[in-house]
Amino acid sequence: MERGIKVGYFRDEHWIIEGDDKALEILRDEIINEINKAFVNEDGAVDYSNYISPVLYGLANRYSCLFVPADGSKEGWETSSLMDEVREKILRKVIHNNAKNKSDRIGILKVVVDEYKDEPSVSWLTKEYGS
Repeated sequence: MERGIKVGYFRDEHWIIEGDDKALEILRDEIINEINKAFVNEDGAVDYSNYISPVLYGLANRYSCLFVPADGSKEGWETSSLMDEVREKILRKVIHNNAKNKSDRIGILKVVVDEYKDEPSVSWLTKEYGS
């Protein structure tokens, strides 16, 4: 868990992911697979495909986006920890793929809403975007 985070309070992390529509379709499937693996229950696999938005197609140049909302749990809860792990895996994968593929990079914009702060914080998680 992040240092300085209080357990049991809301700190919602939303992701807006943008890039080439085909790359986002693949990434969306990968995110859903990671979430499904992380949240298998006693009955077996669960389908979380409705948790993430579909790819929202842009009007030009195959430039599109998708939205990954916060998990809705409080810091320190199992759901929060599992989703932190999923987000970290996906971020590492995107950064690795961006380094290999200079033409179809994917940008991840993180928006954090913290119940103890008046304003949300917004930052790029991928250095090649917004820097």
